[in-house]
Amino acid sequence: MEIIIKNVRGAFLNAHSVGVYEGKASYGAQLIIAPNDPQIANIEKALLAVAKDKWKAEAQQVYDMLKAQDRLCFRRHPKLDKQGKPYDGFEGNFYLACSSRENQKPLCLNADKTIANDGTIYGGCYIDVKLSLWPQDNNFGRRINAQPLVFQFRAPGDAFAGGPPPSADGMDDLSDVGETADSMYD
Repeated sequence: MEIIIKNVRGAFLNAHSVGVYEGKASYGAQLIIAPNDPQIANIEKALLAVAKDKWKAEAQQVYDMLKAQDRLCFRRHPKLDKQGKPYDGFEGNFYLACSSRENQKPLCLNADKTIANDGTIYGGCYIDVKLSLWPQDNNFGRRINAQPLVFQFRAPGDAFAGGPPPSADGMDDLSDVGETADSMYD
């Protein structure tokens, strides 16, 4: 089942290039969602629909168990570090974890739907995300996961992890200057 979540803040974001999530090379993000966001009802309704499609008559029981065991991609608590403290930006918020295999790169778009360049979508910015929700039921257990299909830049936000994203501001357009490294100082 596909859903679109709008205007969420991206964290631990590997949209343009492969990163490591839970020990595996993948694309993905943790999507920070305010507890009063009206989209939460639609997210939970979609997760339950995935459970009903997969586990039929026992869907509600399985869904409640997965929720209690924190095995849904959407979590009604902040993401915590190893000391049990919320990561920057997660304080007082919920989050949705999404990831895809390294051979399933999500589409990255600018606000105007053109292809986004590397670095346009960064940890801390606000994005709209198209997700595929899917049930897992294998030797690794039962879960309901989310795979990012599209990340679309919506608005800038304070970057996580030490400063703003790279910017071309202040750089000159050198496409028509006719200079070479040898002729620059003649």
